[in-house]
Amino acid sequence: MAEKIRILNVLRSFGTGGAETLVLSLFGKHNREDFEWAVCGLMEPQRKSLLKDFEKKGIKCYNLNLPAWSHYQKHPLEVVKKIMIMAKEFKKVCDDFKPDVIHTHLLWPAFLANILFFGSNIALVTTFHNVILGGSKLKQWATKLSVRIAKPICIACSEAVRQANTSSGMIPEKLCVTIHNGVDTDKFNPRRVKSPKNNPFDEQPQSLHVLQVGNLEPRKGYEYTIKALAKLNKENIPALVCCAGEGSERNNLEKLAEKMGVSENIRFLGIRKDVKQLLKAADVFIMPSLYEGLSIAMLEAMSMELPIIASNVGGAAEVIEDGKSGFLIPPADADALAEKLIILANNEQLRHNIGKQARKRIVKNYSLRKQALALEGLYRKIVKNKGNYL
Repeated sequence: MAEKIRILNVLRSFGTGGAETLVLSLFGKHNREDFEWAVCGLMEPQRKSLLKDFEKKGIKCYNLNLPAWSHYQKHPLEVVKKIMIMAKEFKKVCDDFKPDVIHTHLLWPAFLANILFFGSNIALVTTFHNVILGGSKLKQWATKLSVRIAKPICIACSEAVRQANTSSGMIPEKLCVTIHNGVDTDKFNPRRVKSPKNNPFDEQPQSLHVLQVGNLEPRKGYEYTIKALAKLNKENIPALVCCAGEGSERNNLEKLAEKMGVSENIRFLGIRKDVKQLLKAADVFIMPSLYEGLSIAMLEAMSMELPIIASNVGGAAEVIEDGKSGFLIPPADADALAEKLIILANNEQLRHNIGKQARKRIVKNYSLRKQALALEGLYRKIVKNKGNYL
């Protein structure tokens, strides 16, 4: 019997986030006969920890739980010290698990693995869940440097992300491949999911029920959701928006909602474990982000047959056929968001038709199993070719 290929996924932390949730979901679809899997979280989580959820999957977990970057940002020497400590602890993990492939997600895991293991027998893979130029100058510099040194295989979560990162010169085109994010279409199936027991939409049964999912951070565009709600109020369109997520902008957003006179039309729910059930209860899903890679929350909503209104950023246009399986709007455009919400509020049949088309498109092109098979094919190829893909 051939030895299993050993894959170590490396995350910034085990805290709840898009990349972390995706990796967790993939473990439910991956092949365990030919592969052995492990996951490492580098830092202490700033949000609810998913560590127990990973452990329930039967995956070997290494939780370094080192202090977050904010503890070290006052002086450059402290950052260097932190990197050295992290490198030492991460090397111990690799010595224990002995991976054939280290697959990193997001900036610092990629930087660490690339610098520590370039030129080694370990194949390096990193997934870019977003456009690098959307981050800080430090992030851009660190990414470009480590990629040039280590030459890892770089996975873009959408074709838009691949093109943006290669055309900007951040990643050499020959190193970059596209493997689209996927969603578990069996789990996110409207015929298998019930509405939540404590349904927040029950407060206003006659309103249009709108759901937005994502961390309460500026790039997610909640500001434009609130401004769009104000426009709906002026048009006497009853709507209730429920926002599932937590983040640094919560207080500011609550103040803005009060200032715009829409506090009665929006609920900040915090982090929810019943997102599937909330999707079942909603009429519309919105994603007015300023930038994205390929939103998992959007794919989940489409799989649940919800009509989508999404900013035309990242891979959204690759998934949504505008006017058929959802609506695309310009980013930072509250007027456009309000206009599409009004259209859907006034046409229940249109909501139904668009939702049907959305699920059909996801099932055909963006299933989680399809993503898992593509990743496994990549792992096999680079291990066989000693780290090379092309």
